[in-house]
Amino acid sequence: MSSSEGNAVSYYAALSACATTTKPTKQKAEAPSPPSHPQQQQQQPAGAKVDATTPDVATTTTTTTPTTTTTTNTTAPTPVVGEAPAVVVEEETETKVKGGKGNEKEKETDGGTGSGSGDGDVAVTAASPCACACPATSTPGDAAPRKKFTLKTPKGTRDFGPLAMSIRQKVISRASAIYERHGAVGLETPTFELSEILKGKYGEEGQDLIYNLQRGQTSENLSLRYDLTVPFARFIAQNGVRQMKRYQIGRVYRRDHVNEKQGRYREFYQCDYDCAGPSENMVADAECVAIISELLQTLELAPFLIKVNNRQLLDLYLRHCGVTPNNIRTVCSSIDKLDKQPWKDIRNEIINTKHAATPETADQLEKFIAVKGTPATVLAAAQELLRDNAEAMAVLADMKLLFEYVEAFGAIDSVVFDLSLARGLDYYTGVIYEATLCGKEIGSICGGGRYDGLVGMFSGEKVPSVGFSLGIERVFNILETRAGNKIMTTNADVLVLSIGAPYTLERMKICKMLWDAQIKAEMPYQQGKIRGQVEAAAKAGIFALVFLGEDEIAKKSVTVKILKKRSSTLVELDKLCEFLIAENPPGYNPIKPEKVVEEPAVAPPPAREARAPKNREPKPPKEPRAPRGRGAPPKVSPPATTTTTTTTSSTTTTPTPDSTAITPQQAPSTALAEATPPATEPTTNNP
Repeated sequence: MSSSEGNAVSYYAALSACATTTKPTKQKAEAPSPPSHPQQQQQQPAGAKVDATTPDVATTTTTTTPTTTTTTNTTAPTPVVGEAPAVVVEEETETKVKGGKGNEKEKETDGGTGSGSGDGDVAVTAASPCACACPATSTPGDAAPRKKFTLKTPKGTRDFGPLAMSIRQKVISRASAIYERHGAVGLETPTFELSEILKGKYGEEGQDLIYNLQRGQTSENLSLRYDLTVPFARFIAQNGVRQMKRYQIGRVYRRDHVNEKQGRYREFYQCDYDCAGPSENMVADAECVAIISELLQTLELAPFLIKVNNRQLLDLYLRHCGVTPNNIRTVCSSIDKLDKQPWKDIRNEIINTKHAATPETADQLEKFIAVKGTPATVLAAAQELLRDNAEAMAVLADMKLLFEYVEAFGAIDSVVFDLSLARGLDYYTGVIYEATLCGKEIGSICGGGRYDGLVGMFSGEKVPSVGFSLGIERVFNILETRAGNKIMTTNADVLVLSIGAPYTLERMKICKMLWDAQIKAEMPYQQGKIRGQVEAAAKAGIFALVFLGEDEIAKKSVTVKILKKRSSTLVELDKLCEFLIAENPPGYNPIKPEKVVEEPAVAPPPAREARAPKNREPKPPKEPRAPRGRGAPPKVSPPATTTTTTTTSSTTTTPTPDSTAITPQQAPSTALAEATPPATEPTTNNP
């Protein structure tokens, strides 16, 4: 544990040490009393040996039979025959007697268990309480010495103490806020994947760094995830997603060489951002470069450089130099080590170790990868080297467009065009980039690129994708080193203390009031010396102290001391939260409730004034509409005085002139006129 992380323990230890407590008095050991338990008063069986020394020494009771040897380890203060004790001591020396011959042998076991070497030998170390569940009579001081364990984390792993956790939470929260500001959503995938999902994605050297799990009760071949990009591609292919921006922060595992100074571990965190789906040429790539710049500036890691290259451009030049397609990935994996090894070693590896290129090819490659600088300078130099290659010139045109977009995002000042950048992973197909910190020998702190074919390996359908990963472990190391012991090892900004009496209830109410105002506060659980508590709070980085005494209670106020300002102020109790917020404590970050967008209420239309009913004459009833077309019955005229002539074949109705008959021209409404079809009208005499 580092000295800074130890402050977290010493802070609370100091608060407790300041408490006024009574010292325990030592008591002399009394002679063992005879067993009072009814089951302990059994007679000793024949052939049993009892080794009773003192109450503070573990007693070993061995029962010997011709075929079975039973060894029981107890820590009871008095010898008990025929009954197992209630307390078990792990990792102690056992005595075995085989076959009743009296041959004794001491053996140290792991995990508190032993095994006999003869037939029928049984070693018992897990004791069970007696049947009546009587209370244990042994004390912790009676335990025998335990085996010494090596207390350390496995190589390549680390604990996150209070210091590391405070930095980790700060970095993760800031990174997540930036990703979400650009429209990304969170995602989580399993820590292990099917081995076939990870196989063949990380190059010839990365493949050897994968942790493969031993097959147990499952028939699946599983491996711990090497990164977060391949599981994301599997998720896209499995769920048929075609467009998605996602970020993910999680642990990954690599069987790599450990270098804690450079932040290289075997279990570490990655902080990824990826964009899957079609987009205009170089638009998503430029936004990734801009996010990297914004992320490193927000984490206060400037000055930094973002190296940019194109995997297609490097592949085309390797072919131009005479490297066979089968050796291109091999040469790229060697070039990727240039940040760790000099070119002399890389050249020897390519020619003599991997046999991937000739000396002439290596010399031409050296001229190419030596070109680096501002985007405009490198573009001009690359165009001169590849002017005869039309495909390479098209890639350089895309790179020129990329730099124009990055400049529009305001991130061009930290970008360099580096033709030696290779990125050893096999799945990159286009633009690649890495970020390094100026003046720090820790390697790259961020890297990524375009991988258009990775999703297609799983689904058979091409889904263009681009993204990057932040080496968050290296960020942790840098910020921890920079901060030293100044970081708070307690999250509280305010410590509520009492003067004189404990005033426990009053302090609880003050803490509740501060918590409701989203101010981080705590109170000691024991009344102690004020001076010691103030010193412990100052070392832990407490922002303010709130004192409560008899005078403050009488005035319904508290005394607030801002430690950095070394000033004390008497503040009314109901204005305490307002006063502390105005002082701007470092941990004050209120959670604002989400705004609920409500649709504006639409005012109902004004009610229409009631009108007096009009006296209207009732309308005559409508006659049923006569059917039209062929086969329709003859037209029926309006009611009138008629003369009916009946024959055997038909009935004819002939209207007669009458002043009361209503003709179609005299219809009072159009409804009645519509009821009469426009057929041959009867002959009438107008009055």
